[in-house]
Amino acid sequence: MMDAPQFLMYADLDAKALESWVSIGWLTPCLDDAGWRFSETQLARARLLRDLTQDKLVDDDGVTAVLHLLDQIRCLRRMLRAMLVVASALPEPLPQRIAVELLDRDVAHGRPSDESSVGIASGEPLGSGLN
Repeated sequence: MMDAPQFLMYADLDAKALESWVSIGWLTPCLDDAGWRFSETQLARARLLRDLTQDKLVDDDGVTAVLHLLDQIRCLRRMLRAMLVVASALPEPLPQRIAVELLDRDVAHGRPSDESSVGIASGEPLGSGLN
């Protein structure tokens, strides 16, 4: 975690932008006795916000939509990781059968097969390619 001055330096922001983004809800720092504290995730989000809002490439409604979609993706990835942990804990051959079924569904829907993403070709655990 980093304090506001560190955050401003690493994010290459001014205090006015930071205060605005926090008040809008685009950034949600933790608050403790020393003030705002920011995570690495918040830093990445601030850098994205800076890039989107710089030169008014995206309006406020567009930024809100982008952030909402990114939050949904992050939530889905977290849920998928949890599902993969559960599937990997199943007795063999169930994890392998799940991986094969997922690949078969992708191929049936015209998506290219990327076996490494589910660990079939490499022999890695189910979902080890998910980052």
